[in-house]
Amino acid sequence: EVRRLAEELMEPSHEKEIAESDAGYDEQFEGYTDSTAPSEFDSVASPRASVSNALAAARKVAEGSGMLQASSGGIDPEQEHKKQAQPIDLSELDQAVILSHSKKWAEQFGLSSLILMGEGQEVVFDTLENKMLTRMARKLAKSTPESGNLFVKVGAEACLQVVEISTAYGSLSLGSLVVAPLSGDRLVQLSAKVNQDLT
Repeated sequence: EVRRLAEELMEPSHEKEIAESDAGYDEQFEGYTDSTAPSEFDSVASPRASVSNALAAARKVAEGSGMLQASSGGIDPEQEHKKQAQPIDLSELDQAVILSHSKKWAEQFGLSSLILMGEGQEVVFDTLENKMLTRMARKLAKSTPESGNLFVKVGAEACLQVVEISTAYGSLSLGSLVVAPLSGDRLVQLSAKVNQDLT
């Protein structure tokens, strides 16, 4: 019954427009046929407005009953954005692939060993081979500002430096042992290289 009502109301109106001269009033009639009518008539709803209101009400009832699906204009942009922003699972990173890339990073940027960590400081890859350095790297990663870096001297000629890198896997932290802290420009180059190789 609700569907029939909605369909009938959605059909185009075939009512014939009545000209002012055919409205049944002659030239001697003193009345109003247009916007010159007094303000008290302004609140009277027109038949067309009543039909529109009835159609809107019927459609709302039909949608609520599940007979009609409300138009969403396609995919919800907000949901699509969230879907695209969802990081890739770190478990998909192949250790052998990371090892292969890490050797290139070490050679190009002078890294003696390194550790790669996820957003929660979970260890993804580690060649530090020292539990104390690993714990230290995780603490530095937790304190590293977004897109920033921190370092601490761990020997006469060794520094442990951690830099945050934005990737398709989310924000990763790369810790490395270096003779001296890498400059800002070198860190930018390292971050870009890591991001490129991992994605």
